[in-house]
Amino acid sequence: MLNKYHLWLEFANVGIRITRYNVTLGLLGHTGIRRIHNHVRPTLYALRYRKEIEKRKNPIPKPPSHRNTFLEWNYNAELFAFGKRLNEEFDSNLLRQAFVEKSYAVKERLRQEELNLNVETLSLKDNESMSQEGMTILKSNLNAILAREFPRLPESGIQ
Repeated sequence: MLNKYHLWLEFANVGIRITRYNVTLGLLGHTGIRRIHNHVRPTLYALRYRKEIEKRKNPIPKPPSHRNTFLEWNYNAELFAFGKRLNEEFDSNLLRQAFVEKSYAVKERLRQEELNLNVETLSLKDNESMSQEGMTILKSNLNAILAREFPRLPESGIQ
């Protein structure tokens, strides 16, 4: 506890204790200067004890679960958050199509046929056509860059 002759300053994770006679320096958290209140300590001990018991019971950790297995998972919210993280506005239908792989679309169509659902009304488009368009755009841009950067390179070298 600091009395009236002590002054405690924190700047850039360095603790400086100034007393009447000396100045001590120390990195917070590295020299034992921790400010854990007494009412928090029993909770930390209980959490640590629970963690140790869990490790003893299950020495092999569980594999992480996918987000779509959570009860409150929302696909529309995930797509919205994805666009906001990239600071872009996407057409939601095109974004949904971009995330659907051909194998998943085939499995989903088979599952719908097993359930006797009308497959035409519940059509699921895969991203194969978008992938091919992207590859053609990428190849044409790459060829243009190579032709501009290496003008002496023959066309067969660029292709």
